[in-house]
Amino acid sequence: MTSCHLSISIVLTSLSFLTACRTIDPTLYECQQLLEEINEVVIDAKTLTQGEQDHSPPNLEIWLQAADILKNGSEAIATLSITDEELQTHQTQISKIYSEQSQATYAMVEAWQKKISKPH
Repeated sequence: MTSCHLSISIVLTSLSFLTACRTIDPTLYECQQLLEEINEVVIDAKTLTQGEQDHSPPNLEIWLQAADILKNGSEAIATLSITDEELQTHQTQISKIYSEQSQATYAMVEAWQKKISKPH
């Protein structure tokens, strides 16, 4: 998965979530907590992978770090104490998306490692 695809996926998910948060005044604090976690993951992953889409082969250490950021972000989001049912749904979905993105990034790194180590 390229940095561009990763960023687009994360931004679209965050934007749809932001719209939902605007309609839920009583749970604004929980919503803000969730958004802060989301933004932290987005900023960290985007900053780390910026410019990596043009590298061939990619810097695998950077992509491993990006996968770790997504995995840790998924776990941090999943463990937030959210009481509102609608926010819990978004929390679960976003955590799952980040988890799946991290798994896909780990798989991409593994595929590149196999390709690089394969004798010509």
